[in-house]
Amino acid sequence: MDRQPDESSTISAESKFFSQHASNKLLIQAINQYFKRLNNKDNFVEKTIKKIGYPRWDKAITVKFSGILNRGASDSTELTYIPFVREEDSVVNASLLVQTSPTDTAFKYICDWQYQYEQNGLLEDTAVSAERIALTLMILDKEVFGRYKYKLTDNRLFESYFPDSLRGNQSYLELGTQAGNRNSGRTDVMAEPVTFTIYCSSCVSHYWQIIYYYNLNGIPTWEFVGSGGGSGNGGNSGPPDCPGIPVSRNQDVTDPCQPGWVPDPNGGGGTPPQIEPVDSLLVRYSRAIKDTAIFIYDNLSKPTNIEYALTGILQNGQIVPTEIRTNNDSLQVIPKVMIGRTTLLFIWHSHVSLSLDPRERGSFSPDDIDMLRNVRCLTPNFISFADCRDKRYALVITDVAKATEFFNNNNYEQIFNNYTATYSLNTQEYQENCIKNVIGSSTLNGIALYVSNDAPGFQTWTQLNP
Repeated sequence: MDRQPDESSTISAESKFFSQHASNKLLIQAINQYFKRLNNKDNFVEKTIKKIGYPRWDKAITVKFSGILNRGASDSTELTYIPFVREEDSVVNASLLVQTSPTDTAFKYICDWQYQYEQNGLLEDTAVSAERIALTLMILDKEVFGRYKYKLTDNRLFESYFPDSLRGNQSYLELGTQAGNRNSGRTDVMAEPVTFTIYCSSCVSHYWQIIYYYNLNGIPTWEFVGSGGGSGNGGNSGPPDCPGIPVSRNQDVTDPCQPGWVPDPNGGGGTPPQIEPVDSLLVRYSRAIKDTAIFIYDNLSKPTNIEYALTGILQNGQIVPTEIRTNNDSLQVIPKVMIGRTTLLFIWHSHVSLSLDPRERGSFSPDDIDMLRNVRCLTPNFISFADCRDKRYALVITDVAKATEFFNNNNYEQIFNNYTATYSLNTQEYQENCIKNVIGSSTLNGIALYVSNDAPGFQTWTQLNP
């Protein structure tokens, strides 16, 4: 009689493990039944619940692979991530990874503490890294609880994405708010923006940001032990135990069984500072490059009728014009936007003409517009300047999600074909109308067109496409 409550409790827990948060997807149901049979043999469920909690079958994510996962995997191989949440918690702390093919099933667990036992790396690396474990569990946490922003409590995590001069300030990682491309309940493509943010009093607008893209497909190459049934821990079907001893490179970790990140309570990093208005940024950036822009235009660009470009970056809290370049072409120059892991603020290029009428110095071309689809340009309030010396134009990314959707829906050929209008009195007015025909309203497409006639300082700006 004394043992009956414990046995009943165990039976109830096992039933809850497999029946709670059920999925309506056939693959997940098959995986559920696979582990139910495995539990009849290994009796792993009770220990698994104590370690990492219960599975959220309904929030599992399945990705398809075209590359090789491990030896014996084929093009039809799929990998399913099943998140786990402890009963007393509201955060994903582990995941069961199940690799399935028509002929084989293998599995493994990743737990939040395991990031400490992997080398730091980059998201684009194929090797398993501390960052990949952390990001995977953040993605699953977002899938379960809808959160999108996480405070990095271990400053070694993702440190390669932050400038050396800003490391040590409080940093956050923010996942994209799009759900990805879903097909028949499975995620065929899972590429979304991930934003790294550091809040620092010395930074422009009091914070520094950069956006990359994460993809669950094919990265990393998770190693599965054996086949025909994977391994959780040395042949056990459950998750591994935390050793409780910090690895040598992480001696300052206060608790080696805890993750190096926590969800932000409000889904965001506290109350972020107010984003500086576009008009203010246009004025500030123009002031910062005034002397450089005048020198380039008057001494390099205009005498030779050749376009020049520069790139504006944030360096030690200051706006710095750099990467001055030319293609030795009167119609085109390509500013440099891939400049290591630095904060890209804007690009600037000159527009020249042999005509004595300055109004024949054009505005943005189809190529200028198309360049903004570059991932380094699709950031909040990124600016592209076109300088005609007496007049300056600016294209501003005012809404990253809308601008991204615009470029997803419009390839270069479509932009080129839509770049048309009834010819006006001069090239500038004509091209203003062409640009508006391409990008439409900034409210709808997240790209704003501004102009300033206030040479040489350009301190007054007007938006042309509200």
